[in-house]
Amino acid sequence: METLFTERRAVSRFMLPFFCTLLAPEALAKFGLLDESYESGLGVDDLWCERVSDNGWGTFLALDAFACHLHSESFRRLGINRAKLQREAKAQLRKEKHAR
Repeated sequence: METLFTERRAVSRFMLPFFCTLLAPEALAKFGLLDESYESGLGVDDLWCERVSDNGWGTFLALDAFACHLHSESFRRLGINRAKLQREAKAQLRKEKHAR
């Protein structure tokens, strides 16, 4: 089978959604795990990417990878109001940013 790309390609991004993300062990050791105070998981990827960027590291989007992701499907199937959780996470993010 012929490959679509003959070389690995990536572009720098300030924020990455963590629905399917590969984190380097060195980055986890330096910047830690995701903040579990965000119960829904919404917003923690923003915080982690910001922490990385504030310390001179980068985050990159692989252009030669594919992950099938059914946006919000887990929330819907569990009967969870994702919009409400997202509003709460955004409020928590704003509160943390103002506290710095």
